[in-house]
Amino acid sequence: MGNRSKYRKLPDLYVKGAELVLEDGLVMWLQALNPFEVEEARKDAQVARARFGLAMKTIGSPEYDQLHASVLLRGETATIDDIIDARGADFFLKATQEIQVDPEWKERVEIMERSDAGDLSEDDPERALLNQINKDWLAEVQRRQVEDKDLLREQLERMSAEELMDEYSKEWIDRRGNVFALQAYIMTEVFYGARVCDAVPDDMGYFGTGSHASCNHRERVFESRDDVRELPTDLYEALREKFDSIAMSIRDAKNSPRPLSSSESSQRPSQAGESTPSTEEASSTVPGT
Repeated sequence: MGNRSKYRKLPDLYVKGAELVLEDGLVMWLQALNPFEVEEARKDAQVARARFGLAMKTIGSPEYDQLHASVLLRGETATIDDIIDARGADFFLKATQEIQVDPEWKERVEIMERSDAGDLSEDDPERALLNQINKDWLAEVQRRQVEDKDLLREQLERMSAEELMDEYSKEWIDRRGNVFALQAYIMTEVFYGARVCDAVPDDMGYFGTGSHASCNHRERVFESRDDVRELPTDLYEALREKFDSIAMSIRDAKNSPRPLSSSESSQRPSQAGESTPSTEEASSTVPGT
């Protein structure tokens, strides 16, 4: 019979996380969620988005009523501009995805993804080629965005006042619903990921592997999501920022070049500046969706 006990510490080798030192010197371990916890966070986010949308459509709110009043005051042209501006990120994503699968762009896209102009000298003709492809790519993205915006504007201008109001309301509900979804995701992330930590830093104030000798990082700090909901703003923001940095570091690790790689993907050209959505201060999305 084999000895299964030798695998008991194996999960610890794959755990990603970081210490958060609080103002009073207490240390909290913030652990990246496992796939099952991530799925729970996504479900909580989806429910929060659906709950908000249904509440606005069936019951409404003072904020929702005020939205309708402001649309009437601003007029049709401003309302159409707001809807188009709010979908700026969608236009950009659609354009880049279309170019990705466009046969006429296949060769140039592959060159962009598998080349790095930084490895070439200033007078190298291949560097000039890459720069030209990047310039052409950005121009094509912008051209397609303009086409989609013009098409949407034509569709909106043909709508009645009532239809336009409905379209604006749907856009607002969607954007606001994303905000509530993100909040629900973060709350679940903090609930699952914040763990009790007894780490002791070294004389220089740094945490190493030995600093966690007495930790198991299995006990959650918060007993319920209500505990997370009642956190002071400063602490909540500190937890959120640390979890964001953990997620970023994991993505960087996944996207880092593999050993013996013959080439590295170049970065895509910078996105042209997009208008800020008027129907919502930010277009937030839930991680992993």
